[in-house]
Amino acid sequence: MSRTDISAIIATRDRAAMLAHCLDCLCAQTLPPSRYDICVVDNGSTDNTREIVEAAVARHPRHRILYIYEPVPGVPRAHNRGLAATDSDFVIFPDDDVRVPPTWLENFLGHFERQGDKLAVVGGDVMPIWCGKRPAWVSEDMLVFLSATTGLGHLPRFTTYEECFIEYNCCFRRKSLAAVGNFPEHLGRIGNILTGGQNAVEAAIKLRGGRALYDPAIIIRHIIHADRLTPTWLRRRFFWQGATGQAVRRYLQRMGGGAAPEALLNLPLAREDWAFADEETLDGFDMSLHHFQSLGFVLALTGIIPVGEKAGGA
Repeated sequence: MSRTDISAIIATRDRAAMLAHCLDCLCAQTLPPSRYDICVVDNGSTDNTREIVEAAVARHPRHRILYIYEPVPGVPRAHNRGLAATDSDFVIFPDDDVRVPPTWLENFLGHFERQGDKLAVVGGDVMPIWCGKRPAWVSEDMLVFLSATTGLGHLPRFTTYEECFIEYNCCFRRKSLAAVGNFPEHLGRIGNILTGGQNAVEAAIKLRGGRALYDPAIIIRHIIHADRLTPTWLRRRFFWQGATGQAVRRYLQRMGGGAAPEALLNLPLAREDWAFADEETLDGFDMSLHHFQSLGFVLALTGIIPVGEKAGGA
């Protein structure tokens, strides 16, 4: 079988119904089926995920759809399994709960063809699909943490070292990923732990001279699940983002970069300053999120909570 130009690698776990819709979107691309493949990495599902993939294969016989079972939990590990199972020059990692337009893959490839070998990553923007009404207390600043926007603006441009794309709407040159060791498996979401950090590879690629292009016209839609629209979930999300920040910092220092921890801290010390931690109140909620982010960073920095290699990662 001949090589394809681009591979869409989907890490999924127990979301079979959403996966079915995602696969149908990917099989409706304007890019000819001979130029791309789809790799579903089942990361320990207990539902009918495998049957959903088999049904998609039957519905779309002209498309290459591969199913892989990966029992060890972790989105980066699942992505790396997908990388090992494919050999296209470009790779993209849609979530199972996104809806992509028909020109999605074609638009990404067009940028790589026009820009040349220095272009390592291309990313786009996202529009949310709210499960229910968006709560009034969800501010614009919170949308990035809900994966409801990139926050990168409305004009195409090359991004800086500090900026990053939303991981499920960015496409990598495979050799650029390989040059930094693919995805670090000690970073990223594992089970119900809301760690982040997969975008650290994007920063590592930039440290090695790779360029990243933002095209806001490449828009996908992402389902914002109702269980994320609570103060408790967002505080947990910010806390683990801060904790992961320490692991990302160590990873990027090994790659030749990194940020000083002082730049990330916003941590009150008085007991009364933590009154906002009551999950039932929204008083000072925006500020509380950044306090929780700083708390996660400090606890990871001191080793009180294990993140990264200390948590048993690669």
